[in-house]
Amino acid sequence: MTLHQGELMNESMSNWFKYQREESVSMKEAWWLVREANKRFKAQEEELVNNKQRLFKRRNVHEWGCPPEKIRDAMDTLNDAEKAFEFMLPNSTRQVNYLDEEAAFFTAQVFKEVRRTTVLNYSMARENFVDMGE
Repeated sequence: MTLHQGELMNESMSNWFKYQREESVSMKEAWWLVREANKRFKAQEEELVNNKQRLFKRRNVHEWGCPPEKIRDAMDTLNDAEKAFEFMLPNSTRQVNYLDEEAAFFTAQVFKEVRRTTVLNYSMARENFVDMGE
């Protein structure tokens, strides 16, 4: 190996490790987004469940926020908390469901990106190290 080839190899390896370091920063940011989305969902879900439990104990269907056409059906659930929760606070429930979907989307996207970059990084590393070994 000539001196020039050695310098090129060192520069190539240096660039590869720099790329890996920068990529890890991006991955950490992506995982932070996933954690934050899950944290928001869990907090909102817990608050919603607490509000529904409080409303169920009060036994006043008119406080539940369900549409007028469903009040009669809601009254039939006064002895079944699980069924009653389906009628309670529909707007808040939609918001919590949205946060759940958002967290699941972020999680799936980050998983796909990690898998994609792992395959790509393996190929790049293999190529670099094979070239270095020749």
